[in-house]
Amino acid sequence: MRWIKGKFAWCLISLVCLTTCGGPSNKSNIDSKSKQEVFSSTPPFKTLEPDRYQAIRTVVVNNSTGTSEVSRTAIAKDGSARREETISPGKRVIYLDLPEGRFILLPESHIYAEAVSEHSNKSSSMPSLEDPGSELVTQTGSETVYRALGRESLNGRNLQKYQIVVNNSVASDVSNTETTVWIDDELGMPIRTEVKTTNGRTIIELSQIGRSVDKQQFQIPAGYQKVKPEVIRQELGRID
Repeated sequence: MRWIKGKFAWCLISLVCLTTCGGPSNKSNIDSKSKQEVFSSTPPFKTLEPDRYQAIRTVVVNNSTGTSEVSRTAIAKDGSARREETISPGKRVIYLDLPEGRFILLPESHIYAEAVSEHSNKSSSMPSLEDPGSELVTQTGSETVYRALGRESLNGRNLQKYQIVVNNSVASDVSNTETTVWIDDELGMPIRTEVKTTNGRTIIELSQIGRSVDKQQFQIPAGYQKVKPEVIRQELGRID
């Protein structure tokens, strides 16, 4: 199944380290509390996605050509159930990852389908939200340095700031990559990530974070018609 732009940006987090990326954030209002640096060759932290939370994820990508893209997604998690809904002027698209299966919903059309690949009848490997950014914050380049940069505050939340620098002369696609993450004390996960390469910068940030969720949003609404996956693919093609 081909996913539309802006979907599952935690998957994008791991990809931007391997591709052109970027994007400034001009409204973050981060207040620095400490600039003390602590160096390490191994990850000095662990991340674990909360069992239950919801947020708005904004991804800003600027590349070396001067073009930029902004995508926003409403994300929610309740135990093993996950939900993502694109926020854009186009059609709404909802992705549900449930114990009984993975589904794509188009609210305007009141249709849904199982998420399957185009070349098989098996469920597609819909990116998981579990332990978001784990690939990003545990880089395995030939020269990886972790720096603890002290504590900061972002939108009233207490954060620990880290910088990860990867310089791998063998795998040129991950060389000279600099990543900065702000890990939230309460959530135990990054709520802001900046990735810099020689080709640009990407910023991924969570806002409107809440610890309670509406369980009904993890259900397929009554009145939705189940269709074949190819019908959803055609509709997604029109959205793109």
